[in-house]
Amino acid sequence: MKKILLLLIASYLISCSNDDSTTTNQAPANFTVTTEIINNDVTISWTEATDPEGEQVTYEVILNSESISIDQESTSFQIDDLSYDTTYEGSIIARDVDGLTTTSDFSFSIGEKNNTPPTIELLGIDNGEVIQQFTDITLTWKGMDQENDPLTYTVRIGPSPGSLQQMAFNYTEENYIIDYLTTGETYYWQISVFDGLVRTDSEIKGFKVYEKVFEGDYEINNLQEMETFANEGYTQITGNFSLIDYADTNSDGLQSLNKIDGNLIIRRTNLSDLKGFKNLEIMEGDLLISKNNFISNLEGLERIKKIDKGLFILRNELLSDLKGIENIAFTMDGHVSFIENSSLSNMSILEKIRKINGYLWIQGNLITNLEFPNLEEVNGEIINNIGHQIGIKIALNRKLKKIQMPALTKASRIEIRYHFLLTEVTMNSITTIENELLISSNDDLTTINGFQNLIGNSANFSLEINGNRKLENITLPSIHTIDKILIEQNEKLATIQLNNLENVTTSFSILNNEILEDYCSLASYAVKALEEQKEIITQGNLYNPTTAMIATREGCKL
Repeated sequence: MKKILLLLIASYLISCSNDDSTTTNQAPANFTVTTEIINNDVTISWTEATDPEGEQVTYEVILNSESISIDQESTSFQIDDLSYDTTYEGSIIARDVDGLTTTSDFSFSIGEKNNTPPTIELLGIDNGEVIQQFTDITLTWKGMDQENDPLTYTVRIGPSPGSLQQMAFNYTEENYIIDYLTTGETYYWQISVFDGLVRTDSEIKGFKVYEKVFEGDYEINNLQEMETFANEGYTQITGNFSLIDYADTNSDGLQSLNKIDGNLIIRRTNLSDLKGFKNLEIMEGDLLISKNNFISNLEGLERIKKIDKGLFILRNELLSDLKGIENIAFTMDGHVSFIENSSLSNMSILEKIRKINGYLWIQGNLITNLEFPNLEEVNGEIINNIGHQIGIKIALNRKLKKIQMPALTKASRIEIRYHFLLTEVTMNSITTIENELLISSNDDLTTINGFQNLIGNSANFSLEINGNRKLENITLPSIHTIDKILIEQNEKLATIQLNNLENVTTSFSILNNEILEDYCSLASYAVKALEEQKEIITQGNLYNPTTAMIATREGCKL
């Protein structure tokens, strides 16, 4: 019997230990360090140390126990003029924003200086030359060594002599093709030659990439206008660029286009892709793609890293995913809108967006899961043509089942309406909604509990929950101050959890919820409401107590 009792106790302790386990923040992943020694200079390079939680990682460089660089984001560091015939030891420390670290060690030796340095001559592009292309640009040079040692090269290029970036290393050819540069910009280049012992740097030469600018707005409506644009070879449009009512399927004539200072509008075309825009890099306005009946993706826009204003993808019948805009920045400074793209089922490319300074409007698409795992803020709002405010608006997506924005902390407004299959809304990190939280007419939504930390934090904040046919429970435990509340026509609603509610400024109405009979979570607020001569209006519910009855706790439930 004693043995059996001991086994039962051990099993219980192990079970408790497993239940108490929690997931903790993890340090950045392991990474490897390599060194390139040329003469008495060394370049230390390392692979990226990715963070399991997706946090930013910075690096510290240690050489012979001395910190020589901290908080750097790049994965290489160059040290010049080291001592010959010397061994060095060091380490790279990868650190995430919580201070967790991963370290990788390295060592290298600088040999004796006893070799005739190789020489190098830059052949082309010439210093000061203006080249008439911005793709497939060829640099050429000639390396020579007195001992006929095998030579390797390092290619560097950059926007100034002091900011050259390594493009190729341990390279054996004597020409290098740069696939793409920005028009109108000046670039500098340098080649280093290495004979196995000594490195020699070439002079630095500079060249400019040509630019042909069209001043003002430019619109193309037919094939003839497309051919004219191709013949002119414009690289920059200072105004808006529009491709509208274009019946041809080919957009190759746009491949010279590199910069648009205004908006890019692609509307009512027969294009099946956007590959004619493959060299477009810089946009300073809105990107509007609407009513293109044959576009299935956005391939061709990969070079765009930032859209300075808004992103509007509207009513493109065959558009099924957003491949092509995967390189846009973490922050969107304008509005983001995806409306009535009836085949759009995949929006995962947008998962990296952290902040939207305009509104986010997603309506009438075919998505089943809407996930923005890194989105932290949506700050913008606008009054549309019927006087309605938009912050985050998610509506009429007929196959949508889940909305997940776990990192969202702040929004100007949230509206979730008219979904037949929606069962889950997760926004557990949100604390602040400046105006309204509206959850309406979502037929399969049974529980609202995805806003555990929502406080409101605004004198204008209001809550409206209505017409959710299967909604059984409303759990908003952190709200304490609010302008007004309306809970109406939720046929299956049985429970309301607003335990920390302290103040309702304007009105509090609970109307026409057919089986609602329990108001006990509102008892504390009801006491304060009576003191301030305010009312909780209850009508058309299964049980309709007065504010005084709710405050007594004896009459708060049928």
